[in-house]
Amino acid sequence: ARVDSVHISVHVQDITLQIRLGMASSWKKYVLWFAQEHVDFRQAEIASLLRVWNIPMNTAKNHRPENPFWVVELQGEEDARKLASRSMSLRCIFELWSHTNLLGAFHDQLNGYIKSNMATLGPLFREDRSFKVTVETYNKHFSQAEKVAKIETLHYLPVTGPVNLKTPDVHFWYIEFWGLDPMNVPEAPLDVLFGRWVADGRRDMINEISLKKRKFIGNTSMDPQLSLLMANQGLVRQGDLVLD
Repeated sequence: ARVDSVHISVHVQDITLQIRLGMASSWKKYVLWFAQEHVDFRQAEIASLLRVWNIPMNTAKNHRPENPFWVVELQGEEDARKLASRSMSLRCIFELWSHTNLLGAFHDQLNGYIKSNMATLGPLFREDRSFKVTVETYNKHFSQAEKVAKIETLHYLPVTGPVNLKTPDVHFWYIEFWGLDPMNVPEAPLDVLFGRWVADGRRDMINEISLKKRKFIGNTSMDPQLSLLMANQGLVRQGDLVLD
């Protein structure tokens, strides 16, 4: 069935960015995984980076910016890497293979995706490709034993290479999202996601320019993350001259 696109305007200072809503089947799904810091700047930063790189992005009609996991569509992995290469809000981006709110349906969906896309996914499972599976739960604590049990349920992954926990060639993520309210944790996860890591954000830069490392701090010295977010929202590109 054809899904019509609805256009909304995202305003970043004097910038109006058109982001199309509605998933286009020909594009590839990715998950933007955000850190829970300066949440109010999240959407503005992404809108600005889309403008800087001239990247189109589709979001679902039920998109909720306050959630740390955005399911989006991009035209390819290169766009995902560009977006992550400057983002201070993103923890990472991974290619989405399975997404459901029903644990019982998750494994059938993931297994079906792998089988139907084996022609393109096959090289990821070669014997010379090391791998790692990481389990992450949001707003609910799982013990290490419980995380290992989650990994063992993924026995149908056709991996043949060695496990490498430090520098894997392929890094898989299994994520359960249990909402945002620690005082009202649901009985079941709101979202279960699985995918292949593509790129980390640039949150390492926050520590690189930490106020603790500066030899001089003035009255107007700004929080490093906010200063980097401002640079992105200002659409600063390589070679630009910026007057503060």
